[in-house]
Amino acid sequence: MIEINFFERKEKNVLPHLMVLFFFVGIMAISIYFFMMHGLYTRQDASNHQMMQQRSEEVASSRELEQINRTTTQNSDAITALENDQYPIVFLAEDIARIIPEDEAVVVSFQLTETNEVLLQMDNTMIDDHSDLIAHFEQVSYITRVHLNRLEQQPEDDGQFIIDLTLDIDEGLLREGAAE
Repeated sequence: MIEINFFERKEKNVLPHLMVLFFFVGIMAISIYFFMMHGLYTRQDASNHQMMQQRSEEVASSRELEQINRTTTQNSDAITALENDQYPIVFLAEDIARIIPEDEAVVVSFQLTETNEVLLQMDNTMIDDHSDLIAHFEQVSYITRVHLNRLEQQPEDDGQFIIDLTLDIDEGLLREGAAE
């Protein structure tokens, strides 16, 4: 026999439906969290990339300035070394030109040797001027010795001589005199 009951209802089991509902809600919450975190990290990554780009330009500029500074320092050191090693020939030539009389004396040859000797040959000079010229050269502080190599009278002129002198130069004293 079949029993039919119209007043009593049988309870339905809602728990599986609730579990499915909570599962989908949880999945959606986790998906929204991941989506928002992805956007946040993407923006942060773009911001970091832009900051790194700016800083790399600053670093490149800094390295370039450092290279220029290093090159400038090397160049100034090289210039200082060249100035210290440069022979003060201009100062020497000016002193010799100031000592030689300006009348008719002509410097035929002016040579500076590696042993700091100046070989000086002059033409059209008078015999009286030679002793004065040698005395003036001996008074210069950086000339250590004046040596008369040759004194020759020119055949075509009376009283005109060719004179060859060797002047020994103290390079240290010459540099000090040129620095002043």
